[in-house]
Amino acid sequence: MKIINNFSVGKKIAGGFGVVLLIMAVIVIVTMGKVSDTKAITDRVSKLRTPTALNTGAMMNGINHSLAALRGFMILGKDKFKSERMNAWNSEIDPSMKYMDKVSVNWTDPNNVESVKIIRSKLADFKKFQQEIEDISSSKDNLPATKVLLYEAAPKAAILLTNITKMINIEAKLPATPERKALLGIG
Repeated sequence: MKIINNFSVGKKIAGGFGVVLLIMAVIVIVTMGKVSDTKAITDRVSKLRTPTALNTGAMMNGINHSLAALRGFMILGKDKFKSERMNAWNSEIDPSMKYMDKVSVNWTDPNNVESVKIIRSKLADFKKFQQEIEDISSSKDNLPATKVLLYEAAPKAAILLTNITKMINIEAKLPATPERKALLGIG
């Protein structure tokens, strides 16, 4: 302390000002480093994570779109739902997966990269299962009652109708009696 007391007032003020400048310089350097770190994080979020999150949302929309189209096809059997399902895959799900494959190369967390591989595999299974469901729902064997109606009952009904028509025509040529009228249900 004795050394500082030997300094003149001007030197003490200049020394104090120098210390303040030194502290300010350290604060500015630390602040610039932290701003640089924040910029790197912001860039990573805005250029990688936000587009990835938006892309994931688009993929989920595509999955829901394809499921809705598949349900529509299963219920109504209209081919427009088949093309709608394929459109969901071609315009929403597949492009989203390609984007994920492209950006995951730069990811630093190996668990996230592995998650993309799992998603790709599960999506391939999902597409295959959707196609199988579509194929099954459009087959005649899907609805056993319809199969029985079309292949067993309808042919027998046609034969029965032909025979009834023949009976009515034969009865129409015979003289009307109360018994015959009762037989045909018109008396």
